[in-house]
Amino acid sequence: MNIEILTGALVFALAAVSYGDGKEAPAADPGKKVIGAKLTIKAEKVDEFVIAAKTIIAASRAEPGCISYTLYQDPYQRTVFFFFEEWKDQAAIDAHFAAPHFKAFGGKMKEFAAGPGAITIYDCPSEKKP
Repeated sequence: MNIEILTGALVFALAAVSYGDGKEAPAADPGKKVIGAKLTIKAEKVDEFVIAAKTIIAASRAEPGCISYTLYQDPYQRTVFFFFEEWKDQAAIDAHFAAPHFKAFGGKMKEFAAGPGAITIYDCPSEKKP
């Protein structure tokens, strides 16, 4: 079953965003941002994870700075999921990470995750205002 859950949160226990290289979050930028996150979920928790993900996806899409929020499941590795999110700017991401629904989802990730997730935040230079 190919699951496409529109979400954007990447959203996992990554409430404290890790850039993987030890750098701090970039300063606020007026350009659009894209988040990509990869999670591996415990096999016995996949169904519960999908239910929880649907909740954060709906709440995140309702946020004013959210452009899109989608969750995909790897068809070959059923426990691997990818969140792809588009945000108006860094301020929208900061507000998202501070939102109660994001923090609640992050707390649940401890029981779902089979290991650490990976998150990357990208600038969209073609979307930046001059």
